[in-house]
Amino acid sequence: MMLDRDTSWTFESVRPQLLASLPYDGSQFIELNSSIYLRFNTEMSPKRIGDKIKIYYTKGMPSTVWCGQAKSETPRFRGAAAYSARNLRDEEKEDYPLSEWENAKTLVLSLKGNLPVESQIEVFLYPGLLGKSGNLGLEQENTIILNTYNRFSLLNHSETVSS
Repeated sequence: MMLDRDTSWTFESVRPQLLASLPYDGSQFIELNSSIYLRFNTEMSPKRIGDKIKIYYTKGMPSTVWCGQAKSETPRFRGAAAYSARNLRDEEKEDYPLSEWENAKTLVLSLKGNLPVESQIEVFLYPGLLGKSGNLGLEQENTIILNTYNRFSLLNHSETVSS
């Protein structure tokens, strides 16, 4: 087959795209020592994250409760959470959904220290986050918002105790 005229093609590498997270966006009452699992459409390398993933916590923002209103005694304070990154390991894949995720396509963010109680956690994935190969990064910002568990408190009670 011959082409009628000169033709040129351009090719782009696959851009990373966040497919899922665990805990999922909007999760409430997460453990203070939780790792954050990020599933992508392409293989990812922890060495290529650079400054394109940030984790912030805001103290004084309790998880939502459905049987009353939780009010935090902690004044609001926002800070950055330090973490290390690696790929998913086989021994972590015992339960669903991790059992279905590919190791090379999953980043695991392990926090250095515990998250604060009654805090909102924000995970920002910034444009330009690179995959394992290629030079095209994440096209748009992604944010995952989570909340840690609350302090134990009695939310609703009657004024009198019946005997």
